[in-house]
Amino acid sequence: MSQQAYRPIGRKIFREKTGAWINLNRPQVILTQGMRGAGKSVLDEMAAEQLYINGWTILDLLAARNAENLFWAINKNCKEKWKKRIEKDPSLKGYPHCNCTTSYNISVLIPEYMEFDRKKLDAFNQVELTKAQYVRLCYEKGWVPEWDKKNPPRWDKIDKNWKPKIKLIPLPPPTTTGSNKELIENIFMRAVVEARRERRIVCLNPMFYPNEYHKYRTIEIIIRCLGRMMYTHFRPLTEKEVGKPKYDEKGKPQWTKFQRNWHRVAVVMREFGEVTAAVLKGENQSTLAKKALLDYIRQTRHYNISLIGDYQRPDDVFSGIRDQADIFILKRSPRKLLGDAWKWMFDDIEKRREKIIARYGWQKGVQIADNKIPKIQELGNNYAYVVYINDTYKLWKIPMPMFHHKDREDHFEVVTNLTWVEKPHGKMTAKITKISEKNQEDALKDTWEVKMYDTIRGMIRPLAPKKPKRWGEIFEEIAMMVSNGVIDMPNSWSTPDAMRKWFSRKEKKLLAPMK
Repeated sequence: MSQQAYRPIGRKIFREKTGAWINLNRPQVILTQGMRGAGKSVLDEMAAEQLYINGWTILDLLAARNAENLFWAINKNCKEKWKKRIEKDPSLKGYPHCNCTTSYNISVLIPEYMEFDRKKLDAFNQVELTKAQYVRLCYEKGWVPEWDKKNPPRWDKIDKNWKPKIKLIPLPPPTTTGSNKELIENIFMRAVVEARRERRIVCLNPMFYPNEYHKYRTIEIIIRCLGRMMYTHFRPLTEKEVGKPKYDEKGKPQWTKFQRNWHRVAVVMREFGEVTAAVLKGENQSTLAKKALLDYIRQTRHYNISLIGDYQRPDDVFSGIRDQADIFILKRSPRKLLGDAWKWMFDDIEKRREKIIARYGWQKGVQIADNKIPKIQELGNNYAYVVYINDTYKLWKIPMPMFHHKDREDHFEVVTNLTWVEKPHGKMTAKITKISEKNQEDALKDTWEVKMYDTIRGMIRPLAPKKPKRWGEIFEEIAMMVSNGVIDMPNSWSTPDAMRKWFSRKEKKLLAPMK
């Protein structure tokens, strides 16, 4: 197997015969797994950027609280800086580094109780013209310059086509009763439709949601409304609407990439395990987003939505969601992290390496093997194994995105000079919601407990002629039901005895009033 070099811009990479894993013509579920620091986010960003370049609308809806998914709007010109560094020190050539040369406009979803410093936001967006810009513009337009230092002209007042780099989309905090659910959906859908028209990336970062319920409930509402949004606003364009045939007589595309993919959306969810944990727990607010995601991921193909996500261990993600993947991507990981699910691949790579070493000898063989089929635990940050749906795999070189990839030393507030505060209203809402959250948690807990009790009772005391099952058998059946998403089970039930004790306590509680 020869090592493939990935070209960010180019057609060959997307053809089936090259083994391309980014498909521009149909929705996919792409899941990346690997250890911390192996470059999972880089891969997410690169894949999403390729879809964006080819006309897809991108929703970057989940990331770490360090604002990593807001760096779409940042360009530090790292490519030029690294070029100069390499000229001074040639040994740095080939070292993975940021290659940013551009940035993209973004729309940031925030709760309406988060207030940004407007002057600093305007300064970042460069809303006000400099004197040189204004004089040049007056010369081009034939205007008489009237410069006012205290009140400089603004682009948003002069040019109707001007667009800010960062646009804020305030969302009302979701109520526990769901009274403003439709309002949140409508604001979100308008923001996405606008983002498609203005070629923006829609971003949501947990950093702006200090209230856990607000965060997960907002994500749930967004996920659940994706189907309606796609059906209503993301229909494929017709030849009549575009004004020309999709292909000419020779079969060559006549439409632009943007016109061809007008109706396609890609959802990026870094830290995927945060909302897709393997065990559903009623007391955890992430269950709200998880159940919505499970319903949505099964229907992505019908809605022309691709999903790009990453996590560290296979066990971090609920199997009902993980098994829907079209493409798995393995970054650097030790055996113990990926577990038994990927043992076959570790073993297969080892066998193929042994054949190469046996053929070329130890010294030369190891060199060739490391180049052609390196061990998963020794992969470089810019390499990954792509595992296709038929369990074949290839080694790919992963380039950096063209916008700035967040480094460990990068701090969003320092880089952008933006600041924000939580308004008092938000704090009051958080206190009120905390009480409501407790009630909701109790309701969720009661729901799964009653369902679990009824399920176990049906196995331990079945109607004739069925025979009662032993606790070991019941535990195995319940575990299977949990893995299939049929029922919830707490992490504390590690043995059949723990389940038996819980059932005994629950039965005493339920039967107490009858004595």
